[in-house]
Amino acid sequence: AAVLTAEIQIEMGHAREARRLLARTWASVSHPDLIRAYVAASNPDGALETVKALEPLVKAQPDAPDVHLALARAALEAKLWGTARNHLDRVDEGAGSARLYRLRAMLEEAENGDGAAAREWWRRASAAPPDPAWVCDNCGTPSPKWHLLCPSCGAVDRQEWRTPPIAEEADAPVAAITQAD
Repeated sequence: AAVLTAEIQIEMGHAREARRLLARTWASVSHPDLIRAYVAASNPDGALETVKALEPLVKAQPDAPDVHLALARAALEAKLWGTARNHLDRVDEGAGSARLYRLRAMLEEAENGDGAAAREWWRRASAAPPDPAWVCDNCGTPSPKWHLLCPSCGAVDRQEWRTPPIAEEADAPVAAITQAD
């Protein structure tokens, strides 16, 4: 609800109000959709400004993995290798996050040109469980964005944020999605 309200506020030219709403919501609930909406409301001009825009979210929830992953991605785009590495180090690797491993691989390639280390991170990413997504409870289809109606089966308000089933274990085929890190 906060993301939808913020999107309407942004369309109406009230980006500051949208950021405030999203920051208040973020303080109690961490979710990647809030981060994406907050960045959109901040309208940064490039990766460096994205890094700066996300700092208030880190202060509000310093242990939230999603904000550190978002900051690491923005830092990679801004070529701030140390900042990217610091944020990746704040994320618990015990969780086996494919997003974390992909970002570590990208960092190894970009910062050090270390193909062997990058390949190892890519291997870990491919073996990790799928990233969380909006998954329809009716048909099992994941989606990177919440929809009132499932894009696959049309079920109403049946999407839940969770790790999608692995394709070979699912009753229904799982559509491939690209999750924004």
